[in-house]
Amino acid sequence: GVGKSTLIDLMLGLINPIKGEIILDGVNINSNIRNYQNILAYVPQNIYLIDDSVKNNIIFGKKLNASDDKFLKEIIEKVQLSKFIDNLDDGIETQIGERGIKISGGERQRIAIARALYRKPKILFFDEATSSLDNDTENKLIDSIRALKGELTIVMVAHRISSLRICDQIYEIKNKNINKTLN
Repeated sequence: GVGKSTLIDLMLGLINPIKGEIILDGVNINSNIRNYQNILAYVPQNIYLIDDSVKNNIIFGKKLNASDDKFLKEIIEKVQLSKFIDNLDDGIETQIGERGIKISGGERQRIAIARALYRKPKILFFDEATSSLDNDTENKLIDSIRALKGELTIVMVAHRISSLRICDQIYEIKNKNINKTLN
């Protein structure tokens, strides 16, 4: 209720600021919103997964060619899905059920991160991506996110400060103000 989701929506270019502007590398993001949004990926709290294979949930509507197969494997390794996929009867072709009903919350989140990375973003947004996970699963997911540091800009929104322990900078939204905190 303090504006975290609104801030994310502004940063994603889904809504326009009432006053002021959002500048990235000296350019107002709304001056060419399509180009800006093409460099973004978003991992929401509630993941949408289709009743299909692990692979199709990661590539999500894109076609996979031979060169993409190597990239897909790299992403799967990066988000720590390899062991999980190797233990499935049909591997990456395993059907996960509607909304990923056949897999754990942590695996759903990792698939969502893999999907986001498959887009090759420069900026990756997480909106309460770990809020529904137990501590052990959250720690594993945070390790997956930590592996991405240095490759792209990561913006995380979280209630739990433990989710933000890997962040270089932490800002707190309180009383309609954004304040940098010491981390």
